[in-house]
Amino acid sequence: IMTSSVHRTSRKSSLITILANIESRDTNAINLIIKSLKDFDYKIPDAAIQALTKLGKPAFVQMTIQFPKAKDLSQRRMIEAMGKMEPSKDISNFLKSIPTPKNQAVKFALEDAIEAQEA
Repeated sequence: IMTSSVHRTSRKSSLITILANIESRDTNAINLIIKSLKDFDYKIPDAAIQALTKLGKPAFVQMTIQFPKAKDLSQRRMIEAMGKMEPSKDISNFLKSIPTPKNQAVKFALEDAIEAQEA
């Protein structure tokens, strides 16, 4: 499963989808989904963003914990997931509290997410 393959992608995406569909509130399960955001196979992070969005508040809480120590790619994807969540003052306030990122992709994702949360 560690090597890149169609089967690896399919299995990881399916696991992420299942965790979202059962609406797992388990922090280990949510952290596994968050960890999948850094995968370079776009299908896996796309599934993770959808799952985190579906899980909502419990996923948001874990993302706020993981965010400060995440790399730019994972931060951008967490921000994207937050932007797609049901609008919330907590999410909006968190996004606004993030210092202006140096990475342009993260900066643009942050601007889009804040706009989506305030819509």
